[in-house]
Amino acid sequence: MKSFNFRLDSILSYRDYLEKRAQIELFKANQELLKKKDDVKQLNKKRLEIAKKCNSEESNGVEVHRYQMYKSFLKVIDLQIENTFAEVKNAEESVRQKKGILKKESIRKKTLQSLKDLQFEQYKMEYEKEEQKIIDELVLIRREIEYENAKP
Repeated sequence: MKSFNFRLDSILSYRDYLEKRAQIELFKANQELLKKKDDVKQLNKKRLEIAKKCNSEESNGVEVHRYQMYKSFLKVIDLQIENTFAEVKNAEESVRQKKGILKKESIRKKTLQSLKDLQFEQYKMEYEKEEQKIIDELVLIRREIEYENAKP
């Protein structure tokens, strides 16, 4: 009997490729999200340091020009934090989309894999039936030969 051959094997391989590509894209999106979150933390840390410097100089008495420079710098950092936070939100949305794509590709691949497994099980059953048929025929031939040899 011929060996098992799944006709849609090339499509299954392609779907496996699409699933792996979706996994890579999800990984990249997660890395980008982590980078953006780290940027927000760094900006918050920088803002806190500058605010502490401003407060310490304010308590010691600071020139108006220098105080205004601190305040404008803090405003710039606040804007950067807002922009980076918006980028974090966009990155989170991108991660959600990539997860959806990965799930869809995974389902498509698993569906085809299930079909392949089902067809393989059917092939095995047919193979076993064919093998049993051949064994039965051999037993019949052997008995027939033994019967003819037993005749006087």
